[in-house]
Amino acid sequence: MSNPSWHFEYPERGDHIRVCRMGGIYYHHGIFVSADEVIHFTGDDDDSVLDWSKAHIIKTSLQTFLAGGEVEVAHYDADEVYPVDDVVTYARDCIGESGYNLFFENCEHFATECKIGEHRSPQVERFISGTKVVTNVIGGNTMGLFSSIMSNAMGIGGKILSTIGDFVFGSSDSSTRKRPPANSDQVKLA
Repeated sequence: MSNPSWHFEYPERGDHIRVCRMGGIYYHHGIFVSADEVIHFTGDDDDSVLDWSKAHIIKTSLQTFLAGGEVEVAHYDADEVYPVDDVVTYARDCIGESGYNLFFENCEHFATECKIGEHRSPQVERFISGTKVVTNVIGGNTMGLFSSIMSNAMGIGGKILSTIGDFVFGSSDSSTRKRPPANSDQVKLA
């Protein structure tokens, strides 16, 4: 899977959207259904990126999702995405789920999984990769080793990454969703 390109434009039903938060520190992601319905992994009052116990998959208005920010829409290769109705149905079926984890089960993991069937967060992958570079430059052998393990685990798969994350950051109720990538044979046969 390639990373999507992002465009400032009004979204269409089933689009993976994001908004910049905290002055550019991170992006919050969701699935756009309508101006009255955006489905995303967050807390009722805020993104709750540090208080994981408050976060669950909810439905809000676009205005609430944006919180004053500007919407960006993900553009994927056409053969990577699920049909619009499948994206919306899947996202709606997930409403109420919890188990948020900033590194292994966040809003971007959720939106990417809805749209293309891959449980990924390029934002986290870039952070972990950046941590590796910084720690190697300053000679932090322990963190450098941790970052190397984390980066390698990203390529090996989510289960290993989730296990490392549970050990390092505390256990989370990892996703039990098993959605195959949109361009896989499993989807074509279904």
